[in-house]
Amino acid sequence: MLESSRGGSAVRATGRTTSRRAKASRAARTATVLTAALAALATSAALAGCTSASVTPTESATPTVRAPSSSTPDSSAPQLGPLGAPGCSPASPIVTGGDGFPEVQGTGTDGSTLYGLIMASTVPLAASDDTAKFVWRMTGDGAVTVRVTDPAGHEKTPAWGPERHGGSTYHRPGDEWGTGIVLSEPGCWTVHLHRSTGDADVWLDVLPPGGS
Repeated sequence: MLESSRGGSAVRATGRTTSRRAKASRAARTATVLTAALAALATSAALAGCTSASVTPTESATPTVRAPSSSTPDSSAPQLGPLGAPGCSPASPIVTGGDGFPEVQGTGTDGSTLYGLIMASTVPLAASDDTAKFVWRMTGDGAVTVRVTDPAGHEKTPAWGPERHGGSTYHRPGDEWGTGIVLSEPGCWTVHLHRSTGDADVWLDVLPPGGS
């Protein structure tokens, strides 16, 4: 009976030892899994931080796009000279263009520009009963009206026009019209062009007949 009792005690002791070892093994595996999971989370966080830092532009690396300056001269709208003023003080600037015809630049308001080719062989212009042809280029919107005022302040009707032109080799901003004007008297003539969104004037200093 004593030996049997001892054998039973030994079996129970062995069972308890095995149970403890199994629990310890499970605990170790659990700890290993937790450690691996924490390491994976840490790696993911580090990668996310690197990715965010690499795609976020810094202020110094961001390109700056500058708007065009409104003061930049337009090559198609050159300044021919000091713009004219009432009473021809000064008269509107006239230069001879590359096509051989004199070109005049008007004085615009509200940002309008006005250029005109004068179908004449010589400048300065001289008083004549002949009709001088002008080809106008003016910016803005709407149809154009032309008002001519002689040196005495009398309004004159153009001999013809304005006539709208289609295709043209006259390269200045805006739309193109042609008019005929008789500059019959010497002195300062005013040619006023009006559109619904712009006005411009040309002051022509016309010499006596013969240009003297």
